[in-house]
Amino acid sequence: MSTALRYSATTGATFYATLRQRVDAYFESRQLSRHANGRIWAKTSFFLASFVVLYGRFV
Repeated sequence: MSTALRYSATTGATFYATLRQRVDAYFESRQLSRHANGRIWAKTSFFLASFVVLYGRFV
C-alpha cells in the first residue's frame, strides 16, 4: 500500500521561496533569459515541420 507525500503549508511555502530565489540567481549569474531563446524556437520549428512533412507523406 502506497501513501501520498504531504507537506505542510509553511514548509511548502519556504521550499518554494528558496527554490525560486535559487533559480532566479542561476539565470541572473549566467545572464540568461527566463524565456525561450532563438535556438529553442529554431529547434521547435524544425521538429514541428519534420512531423508535418513526415505525417503528410506517409498518411
